[in-house]
Amino acid sequence: MARKPKLVLFDEGINWLAPKYAAEKTGLTKPELARRAVAGEIRFKTDRNDKISWYALPDIDHLRAANLVKSLNKKPVKKRPKTSAQLEKEWAAGPKLNETPIRMGPVAAHLEKVMLKEIHAKPKKDGS
Repeated sequence: MARKPKLVLFDEGINWLAPKYAAEKTGLTKPELARRAVAGEIRFKTDRNDKISWYALPDIDHLRAANLVKSLNKKPVKKRPKTSAQLEKEWAAGPKLNETPIRMGPVAAHLEKVMLKEIHAKPKKDGS
């Protein structure tokens, strides 16, 4: 199994975050984080190729807090009600195939097949 890359590094008494993880936490893109780092707003570490590979956690804490507040204040998007034409189209299409009303997995599918077989079976003639 492939090894997962580290997302957090503890060095020099500071937690450092990988660019992907830092972008996820702050709500910014990786290029935006890199631009801020080069501008001097965020401390960073580079790898052998002078590519930014770590961002200092204390410097992005205020960005994380702002992103959290923004996500908490976001209003939920309301779904538009379906038009009568859309509803009629759905009703005309009927139920979707392979969809059981009771979510019991393969047991429900098997029971449904057995019931349908019994319903459509020819009645047996009594010998008496």
